[in-house]
Amino acid sequence: MTKNKVIHARIDDDIHDRLLEKCNELGCSFTDYIQSIIEASLEDEPQIELKSEQKVTEPASLTNVTITET
Repeated sequence: MTKNKVIHARIDDDIHDRLLEKCNELGCSFTDYIQSIIEASLEDEPQIELKSEQKVTEPASLTNVTITET
């Protein structure tokens, strides 16, 4: 059996609302949509712009993210 990872991230209310609206438009679940945009971004190797107060310690690192095994 494959173990899935769970990602927790803090996002603004506005971003959350926009994500839910997009999911409703597409008729997909929040999880499926987030997974698809993460996969697409990894395939496209995006250039990530960080706010000036953020410091990168690893490529494409994210703040406030927790990964747990389920």
